[in-house]
Amino acid sequence: VAELNDDLHQLPGEVRRTVQRVFLADGDALIYPFEGLIALLDLLQRELPALTRVSSYASPKSLLSKSPAQLRQLRSKKLRILYFGLESGDDETLSLANKGYAAATMRDQALKARQAGIKLSVTAILGLAGRRRTHEHAVATAAWVNAVSPEYFSLLTMFHRHNEAFYRSIEPLSHGEILQESVDMLEHLHPQRTIL
Repeated sequence: VAELNDDLHQLPGEVRRTVQRVFLADGDALIYPFEGLIALLDLLQRELPALTRVSSYASPKSLLSKSPAQLRQLRSKKLRILYFGLESGDDETLSLANKGYAAATMRDQALKARQAGIKLSVTAILGLAGRRRTHEHAVATAAWVNAVSPEYFSLLTMFHRHNEAFYRSIEPLSHGEILQESVDMLEHLHPQRTIL
């Protein structure tokens, strides 16, 4: 909190008076202890009078650490959107990728955030399941998104970088197969008011 206070006071007054959005970076800021988050959000509101929205990354672990009442209180302090890496709605793919959480657990935590009035921006990774489970990955991910209906849903693409062991554990998709996986996912997507 003191560090954020110092950062804010290094901004010229005219800048502080115009800032409308703040992203709590870098990493899963929602994991921060609840009282500390409240203090951070109060400080931001006090120092940035035009503030309308604060956003953060969130993980299943950090959502599990917050109660519905705590999430509602964070929302009342202008925490309005969370960026959530689903990666896949398919449990076998999640296990392969060592996500650490089952799709149902992530769904329940995402719904808890939504019920608290916090918007969600969810990402999945095309190609994460490799060739063997491409269809299951696409269909299960679409089903997860249909169940949660996050405000935003984005598709990233698996690529080879600092993930040698994982990349060797799957049979990577070709560019055409990546496109087909995205088509399979789109054909099964029927969320309510989700922007892709």
